[in-house]
Amino acid sequence: MEKEGITILVVDDDPSLRKLAQRILSQQGWQVIEAEDAVTGIEKAREHRPDLILCDVQMPGLDGFGFLRELRQSPALQHLPVILMTGDESLVRLGGQRQAMDLGADDFLPKPFTVAQLVNAVRGRMERLRQHQTCFADHEHRWKVILDASNDVVALAEAPSLRLAYLNPAGLRLVGWSETEVAQRRLTDLLGPDLPGPVFAEILSTVAEAGQWRGQLKLRDGAGQAVPVAATLVVHHSDARATTFYAFIGHDLRERKRIEHALQDSEARFRTIAAAAMDGIVVLEGSGEVVFMNPAAEQILGIKAVDVLGRRPEQVLRPDTGKPLFDLDARPGSLRFECPVQRPDGRRLDLELRLSPVELDGRPHSVAILRDITEQQNLTRQLQQERILLRTLIDALPYNVYVKDRLARKTLANKADLKALGAETEAEVLGKTDYDLLPRTVAASCYADDMRVILHGEPVINRRELIINRAGGRQWLETTKLPLRDETGQIVGLVGIGRDITAYLETEAKLRMLSQVIEQSPTGVLITDAEGRIEYVNPRFTEMTGYTLEEVRGQNPRILKSGKMDPAVYRELWTTILGGRIWRGELLNRKKNGELYWEQALITPIRDELGRINHFVALKEDITELRNAREERNRMEIQLRQAQKMEAIGQLAAGIAHEINTPMQYVGDNTRFVQDAFQQMSGLLQTIRSLLSSSDPARACEQLIEELLRRAREADLEYLLEEVPRAIDQTLQGVERVTKIVRAMKEFAHPGSAQKTPTDINHAIETTVTVSRNEWKYVADMELDLDPNLPPVPCLPGEFNQAMLNLIVNAAHAIADRLGHHPTTKGRITIQTRRQGAWVEIRVSDTGCGIPEAIRDRIFEPFFTTKPVGRGSGQGLTIVRNVIVDKHGGTIDFETEVGRGTTFILRLPLQKQEQKQKTTPA
Repeated sequence: MEKEGITILVVDDDPSLRKLAQRILSQQGWQVIEAEDAVTGIEKAREHRPDLILCDVQMPGLDGFGFLRELRQSPALQHLPVILMTGDESLVRLGGQRQAMDLGADDFLPKPFTVAQLVNAVRGRMERLRQHQTCFADHEHRWKVILDASNDVVALAEAPSLRLAYLNPAGLRLVGWSETEVAQRRLTDLLGPDLPGPVFAEILSTVAEAGQWRGQLKLRDGAGQAVPVAATLVVHHSDARATTFYAFIGHDLRERKRIEHALQDSEARFRTIAAAAMDGIVVLEGSGEVVFMNPAAEQILGIKAVDVLGRRPEQVLRPDTGKPLFDLDARPGSLRFECPVQRPDGRRLDLELRLSPVELDGRPHSVAILRDITEQQNLTRQLQQERILLRTLIDALPYNVYVKDRLARKTLANKADLKALGAETEAEVLGKTDYDLLPRTVAASCYADDMRVILHGEPVINRRELIINRAGGRQWLETTKLPLRDETGQIVGLVGIGRDITAYLETEAKLRMLSQVIEQSPTGVLITDAEGRIEYVNPRFTEMTGYTLEEVRGQNPRILKSGKMDPAVYRELWTTILGGRIWRGELLNRKKNGELYWEQALITPIRDELGRINHFVALKEDITELRNAREERNRMEIQLRQAQKMEAIGQLAAGIAHEINTPMQYVGDNTRFVQDAFQQMSGLLQTIRSLLSSSDPARACEQLIEELLRRAREADLEYLLEEVPRAIDQTLQGVERVTKIVRAMKEFAHPGSAQKTPTDINHAIETTVTVSRNEWKYVADMELDLDPNLPPVPCLPGEFNQAMLNLIVNAAHAIADRLGHHPTTKGRITIQTRRQGAWVEIRVSDTGCGIPEAIRDRIFEPFFTTKPVGRGSGQGLTIVRNVIVDKHGGTIDFETEVGRGTTFILRLPLQKQEQKQKTTPA
C-alpha cells in the first residue's frame, strides 16, 4: 500500500457507491472526500482543491455533464482532472465518451467496475497528469523537435470533417499543392486514392481507441508518383473544448536528409504554423516582455505586433477600464481564464486565454493562447435561453409531461406532473420510480406500461389511468408514453404526456345524468337545428302531442300549428330567438289527433364556440287545464272585486242613506208645502175657471171679482207667490243631490273592464269622494286640487276607485284618532293630481296622527293593522299596493310625521305597462 498524499473527490448520488469507492481508495492510501450531488461537489472542489474527481453522470438536478461544464468554466477549478462514471450503456459507447471528452473529461469509467479497474483508472490518470505536467514544461521543446523534423509531412485536420487546417511546407512540396488549396482539401486527399475506405475507417477507429496509429502509407507527389512514408496519425483534443484535431506525420523514407533540413528551418516552420493558427499566440520572455505575436492575435486584439513587441502586457491598457488588456500572471503551471476585452476600435469581445510556462534555450518563457469566444458565449447564452424557454413552455403546458430513464426513474417532471404527484419541487421526484411516489397498486399498473415501452418499444396511446398520490389526491389522466431513443436508435427511456380528463369525465357523467333527466323530464323538450328542423324530442313531448321522435325528426315545428294564433306572434317569436334572446309565451297548438291544447313555451338559442347560433331548444308544458283554471280564476276575481266593492258600499250604506235622506227630507217637506199651497189656490183657480166659462161675463164680473178677492185673501196669495218658487228650487236641488249620489254609487259599484282603458282620473276621484262623504264630513274638510289638463290615464277604473276609497277612509280614521271622541275642530283631507313627465302623480294628504316609525315598514303587509277589532281588516293598504304597483305598474310611497299627518304618493304610468303576449313556434 502506497502513500502518495493524493486527495480524491467522489461525487455520486448513490451513498452505497460512495462508501464503496471510499473504502477502495482509502486502502490505497489516498484521502477521499464525498459529495452527494453536483452542487455540493462544486463547493467541496472549491474548498479542498482535490487532485482528482470521480463523478457520476446520471444524478438528479445537475448531472455529471453539467457538473463538468460548471467546473471547466471556473478559473480556479478548470484544471482539475475528472473521471466520469456511468452505468448507462448508451453513454459508455463511443458517442457518449466523445461528448464527455469534448466537455473536458479526462477519462470515462463504465459501471459496474471492479476494485482493480477503479484503482488502475485512478493510477493511470495520476500518471498521465504527471506526464501532462512534464509535457507542458517541455512544450516549446516539442514544438522545436516537430519543426526540426519538418522534412516530414506534418498536417492538421479538423475532426470529424477531416478538413485540413494546416499542411507544412514539406507536405506542400510533396503533393504539389499551393497554400490556398489546403483549406479546400481533406485528410483523405492527402493520403491519396490508394488507401481503401475501410482501411482508413479502421485507422480512425484505432486512433479513437488507442490515441494513435502507426504504419506505412503511400502518398502521391505532385507528379502522381507514389511516395512511401512512415506514417503516424494521432488525435488531439483542444483544451478550448471547441475542436478536435487529427495530427498526421509522414516521414519520407526516400530522403532522410530532409530531416536535417527541416531541423535547420524549425524556427521558420514554427512561425509558419503560428501564422496559420486560428488562435492567437503570444510568446513572452521570463521578464514579461512580448517577443512574438501571430497574425491571429493581432486580429483578435485589434492591435499590431509592432505596438506590443518588447512591452509588457500590463503596459497595453484596455480602453474601457484602463487596466491591462489581459493579465498574464506568471504563476507556475497552466492558467486558463476568460475575460471581456474592448479593442481600440470599440468592439467588445469575450476572450479565452490559456497561459503555459515553457523553457526556450534554457530560459523561462510563457506562451499565451488567445481565442475569441464571443460567438461561442453568445451561442451558449442563446442555448441557455432556449433551454429556459423550452423548460418554461414544458412547465406551462396544461399536460403532465415527464421523462424516465431505462430503470423507469423520473429524470424530468413539469409542474402539472408535480401537482398530480403531490410534490412541491422537481427535486422531490427526480431519480424516483412510481413505486416511490404512488400507492403500490397504482404504481404497478404504471410500471407495467413503462416496461412495455422501454423493453419492447411499444407505445402506449391514450391510456386512461387513475392517479392517486400519497397525499390522497385523485386525478384521471389520458396518458401517451413513447420510447426515448439516442442517436443510435437505442431506447434510453420514455417520454410521457398525460392529459387531465378528470373534469371531462365529470362532465361526461353530468351529461349522462342530464340526458336521463331530459328523457325523464315532466316537461316536453324539443331541439331543432339553426334552420328549425327538429333533431330531438323527449318522451314527454310525445305524450303531449302524440308525435314520436321518428315522426317529427327533420320536420319543422309548424306541424303543431293550430291556425288560430295571430301570425304576428310567430314573427315576434323568430325575431326574438334569431336575435339571440330567450322567448317566453303561450301557444295554442294542435295534437296529432287534431285536439287543440295550450302550451307554455320557453325557447332559447344555443351558440357554438364562435358565438354562432347552431340550435334552438324549446321547453314545453301543457297548460290547457291551467289556462282554463286561470280563466275561471279571473272570472272569480272579477266577481270577488265586485263583491269587495259591494261590501265597501254596504259598509258605506248607512252614511249614503243619511246623505240621501237629508235632501229627500226637504224634497218631501217642500212637496207637501206645494201640495198645501195648491189646495189653497184651488178655490181661486175654480173661480177664475167659472169666470172664463160664464155666458155673460160682464154681468158676473163684479161678483166673480169679489169672489176672487176673497179667495186670494184666504190663500195668502202674496206669500205663496214668494215661497212656492223657492220650495220648487229647493226640491230640484234635493233631487239633483240625490241623483248625484246615486250616479256616483252606480259608477263606483260598476264592475268595470278586465282591460285597462283611458280614464278621467279626476272624475274617478270626485266620484269616490262623493260616495265616501259620510265617512269624512264629520271629522274633516275635503280639499280637491285636481289638474284640469290631466290626460286620460290607462287604468282599471273599478280597481282605482277601490284604492282611492281605502286611502280616503284611512285618512278619515287617522284624523278621527287624532281629534278624539268629542272634537271641537275638523281636520283636512287634500287630494291633488299632477302630471310628472310620463307619469300622473296623485297625492292623498291628511292631518291625522301620522305613522309610528316602528311600523312604517309593515303597513303594506296583508292583515297588518293597528286599529281595534271590528274597525280594520288589515287589507286596505295591501289592496292599494296591489292595485297601483302590481296591476298598473305604478309606484306607491308615503311621507309621514307623527302628530302632523301622512301623505300617500301614487304614481301611474301614462303608457300601458302590459307585457306583450309571447308564444313559441309550432
